[in-house]
Amino acid sequence: MIEKKRNKICVRGHCLADDADQMRQELLDIEGEVADNAKVELDLSGLEEIDSAGLQLLIAFIKTLKKRKVTATLTRVEPQLLSLLKLSGLTKFFKIA
Repeated sequence: MIEKKRNKICVRGHCLADDADQMRQELLDIEGEVADNAKVELDLSGLEEIDSAGLQLLIAFIKTLKKRKVTATLTRVEPQLLSLLKLSGLTKFFKIA
C-alpha cells in the first residue's frame, strides 16, 4: 500500500511480485501528482517485506521521477534493506538519508 502526503510517499506492508500490479498502478497515480523539479521523500518505515519485483518497481519509479528532475530520497530504510541495496549494487539508483 502506498500513500502520498504532500511530498512524502509512504510505502506500507508488502512489496512483492504478487502485489506488483497494484503497486505499479499506485505509483503511476502518485507520479502524476508529483510536480516537476520537486523533492520527494519515500518513507520505507512501514515496509514489511520486499522482493526483486518490488525493488524493480521502486527503481523504475525513481528513474521516471529523475527524468522530470524530481529529487527522490529514501528515508527510514531498515538496516536489512539497506544491506540488501548495498550488496546488490542498487544504492546507485537511490539517494538514501
